[in-house]
Amino acid sequence: MDYFEYARTLRVIDIWKPNETGYITPRELYDPAVVTDCYPAQDYQHWMDHGTVGTDTLRYWCTRGSINDGVFTLAQFLLPHQTQRYADNSVHDTRRVIFKMVQDGRRCRHTGACNAVDSRQVNNRNTLGVEYESLQNGTHDIDDDQYIKGAFLFAYNSALGRIPDHRRLSHGIVATPTGRRTDPWAGGFDYARSWAIVQAIRLDARIWGLWGLPQPQTKAV
Repeated sequence: MDYFEYARTLRVIDIWKPNETGYITPRELYDPAVVTDCYPAQDYQHWMDHGTVGTDTLRYWCTRGSINDGVFTLAQFLLPHQTQRYADNSVHDTRRVIFKMVQDGRRCRHTGACNAVDSRQVNNRNTLGVEYESLQNGTHDIDDDQYIKGAFLFAYNSALGRIPDHRRLSHGIVATPTGRRTDPWAGGFDYARSWAIVQAIRLDARIWGLWGLPQPQTKAV
């Protein structure tokens, strides 16, 4: 896989403002006056991987599904499966598409109650979250492109926010009480595979030139 070429063709669609999907993130899902447990914002200290355990998540969030359910849940990023149905009912290839649900600096409700890591409490104020759209039931699991897109997101955001690798967390591991959540492990998430892709991205100087960021200091393994 040529990850530089992948980086050049990867698209990030801002859902929080008018965009091609026809969906827009409801402001209530990241408004400090509504999701008060997400603010005041702190520096990002953690990264959290989630699995949706469902499909059509973009529609659910943007048509106020989580608001109507009274939970007001959202993550900063959504990794769609291979295709996505837009608001006009047309189906689009989303293999190399990332949905960015909120603008930079906005916090949203995705962690719930969690343990502390390095004596730092994991919460909505200090944790970036990405949802891998998948039923996690053996019939609709996380696919190749989602692994790659997730690795790109973590490589980029961990460099930008200086988030250490050991603070990349699985929701199912840190959620309390123990067993409250199982995502993304319920779908057999392959962290070894994900980390191998992150490493390959970090070793490709062309990608960091494309992003305009210093290449991380890392060694080939």
